[in-house]
Amino acid sequence: MPDRLRPQRVWVWIASFCLIAFSICCFEMPAIARTFDDGSLPTRILEVADPQSGLPATRVLLPDWNQISLSQMPGITRSGFIDGKPYIQALGYDLSRSWNTGMSPDQYLKLGDISEAFQPEVFSLEAIAQFTNLDLDQVALSAFTLAAEQTLSHLAEVVPELAKTPVREVAPIAALLAAKAGGINVSGKP
Repeated sequence: MPDRLRPQRVWVWIASFCLIAFSICCFEMPAIARTFDDGSLPTRILEVADPQSGLPATRVLLPDWNQISLSQMPGITRSGFIDGKPYIQALGYDLSRSWNTGMSPDQYLKLGDISEAFQPEVFSLEAIAQFTNLDLDQVALSAFTLAAEQTLSHLAEVVPELAKTPVREVAPIAALLAAKAGGINVSGKP
């Protein structure tokens, strides 16, 4: 390499190092200061190191998904709607919905929308209760809004042995049938 190019390369290296150091210093402090109080999402700093490079770890500011819920995310910026009826057969649920400006994702997303990404169906209610410190004995079935969208035939498909269980042994279903289908005897008595 010609001697005249060496000083230029050294200056480029020094300038690059200074730019990286400046970036790390500027981004680390705001990340530490971000909390729920300022209206932003909780964040954390992830250090990514490549031991083979010999360079210091790179710090990356990421959302802290352990502290974030869909209700804390920013509201949608435009109102709108989806007519999902043509896609019911392909998706397995009705995609239709409408939303208004300012609604947070928990107000307009459906479980099917996030199923592939988060796979919530792999968790049992007991596991969810444990993760969220929720006492299931203190929660009414009416608080589970997705239950209102279920049909009896769908429940019979997804709940093992439900189709073989007498209606009188499943109190919520027996109460629903007694209230909505007046002439049906769910008690099992003549």
